[in-house]
Amino acid sequence: MEQKKWSSPEKAWKGIVSEYPKEFFELFFPKAAKNIDFSKPITFLEGVLEKIEPAYKMPGTAGELLFKASAQDKKEQEILFHLIILGSKPDYFYVDLYYTEFILKEEALEQLPMPLVMLIDTDPEFYPKKAEIYSDFFPETLHLETAKLLCMEEQLAGENSLLAECVRVQMTVSRLQEKLHGDNA
Repeated sequence: MEQKKWSSPEKAWKGIVSEYPKEFFELFFPKAAKNIDFSKPITFLEGVLEKIEPAYKMPGTAGELLFKASAQDKKEQEILFHLIILGSKPDYFYVDLYYTEFILKEEALEQLPMPLVMLIDTDPEFYPKKAEIYSDFFPETLHLETAKLLCMEEQLAGENSLLAECVRVQMTVSRLQEKLHGDNA
């Protein structure tokens, strides 16, 4: 029986990143936020990640976004970000950038993206801060900036903001999907 994908996390989060970039980064990825000039718009690189074959994606990936932001530091014009939205805990947590690097070179993008990982799973024990990296340019282990929505849901309880509501909605969807997949197993 074919499983239906009832939501597209990347579409929802793309809308949030494009409409509320400063709030998004400050809440979910505060270290990265310090390097971004939010007076300039975020630019999404459409169609690039679609060229990456599923075999090269991290297991459990629910969506991905590739986008550029203007840098605060004038030496570096733009920063390229690769947001990985992870919907379930993989058996092995890694980021395979070999194929991504190939695609980016093919697209004439001269820098590698900074991986950011948004965890939308419901496992309270899974909250990685580093990943094995398969790349010619990054070290073997990269300390990632990760955002665990399950933890943020608790932190944002009672807060009445758009992003707090987005976290609550995403976690409700994640719990429903987990329940449906568990019932179908």
